Amino acid sequence: MKMTANLNRAALFGLLTLASFSSHAHSFGAGTDAFQAFVEGARVMLFEPITLFAGLSAGLMITLWRSGGMLVAWPALIVATLVGFLAATLAPEWAKMALIVVGTLTAALAAVLQSHKQAAVMLLVVLTGVLSLFVALEGHAWMELTAAIYVGLILGGQFSVVIGAALAQMLLEKFGTAAWSRIGIRVAASWLAAMQILILAFQFV
Repeated sequence: MKMTANLNRAALFGLLTLASFSSHAHSFGAGTDAFQAFVEGARVMLFEPITLFAGLSAGLMITLWRSGGMLVAWPALIVATLVGFLAATLAPEWAKMALIVVGTLTAALAAVLQSHKQAAVMLLVVLTGVLSLFVALEGHAWMELTAAIYVGLILGGQFSVVIGAALAQMLLEKFGTAAWSRIGIRVAASWLAAMQILILAFQFV
């Protein structure tokens, strides 16, 4: 009953977040200064449900895989976001769908599995980084935007993962000896999986 109630709350929150979801290209403001442009780019990665949930899911999995694992995974994430930026104009039409699927799979595996293989974690982190930039830059030509926006997008794509990993790490460091600390992280991952499943379902409506 308690698990059902949790999933229902996750579903409700997922429905509410869909109000801010758009299937069109992100519209970036013109004429803003460099800092405002940077914030605008980062905002897309940190406040759009698709990119945010995928990043948080990857972050939770990283910490469940290994305490302090973000330091190990970060170089791969940096490379992935740069590749996503450089190859954004070559992104397939199904990139958005792919990111939702990858985010859902990452969250589901984090919630279900007791342990994780490094190769699988790194693969999902790389896919998350590349696809997040593909989605954020959908509909935009090469170097159409200001440099500050691109910097915001690249760093924002990393911050969403770092936030998930850091929150999980804080929980483990404070209650590391308690079994429920890892269970709590896995429950959070299950919520993320449920919300991304909802978003995925709405792609077919």
